[in-house]
Amino acid sequence: MTQRLVNRCACALVALIAYWITMFTLTHIPMEGVQTFNASDKLLHITAYAVLGTLLGICLHFWGWKSLPIWLMITVTVAVYGAIDETTQPWFGRQMDFKDWVCDLIGGQAGFVMFVVSRSAYRFARRVIPKQTVSFQPETT
Repeated sequence: MTQRLVNRCACALVALIAYWITMFTLTHIPMEGVQTFNASDKLLHITAYAVLGTLLGICLHFWGWKSLPIWLMITVTVAVYGAIDETTQPWFGRQMDFKDWVCDLIGGQAGFVMFVVSRSAYRFARRVIPKQTVSFQPETT
């Protein structure tokens, strides 16, 4: 593994861990006194888990996983974590909702799709767009 790839893996892992900790914290804050904004709860679940699925896909890709195992790992991770998230929310004065868990699964799958599309676009761009050569040598007069 090259140093550049190791750095990318590390950055992706740090982003995943930071996001996951933030997501866990925000989903376990008691709702009393929390100011909310007009957004669908289900849409928030889909969005949050789509980002999680995308970050998981990026990390697993950098570690050399292929698409099918990445999809399986995202599906299992999102299903298990979403279930844990939903079942522990009542301990913090929030409600457990099966529909929220279904939205978590939908979001995880959307995250996988976003990962695959962005990876494919990146690979296509690398083939189509020629690398620019830049010379840092001073001009001679």
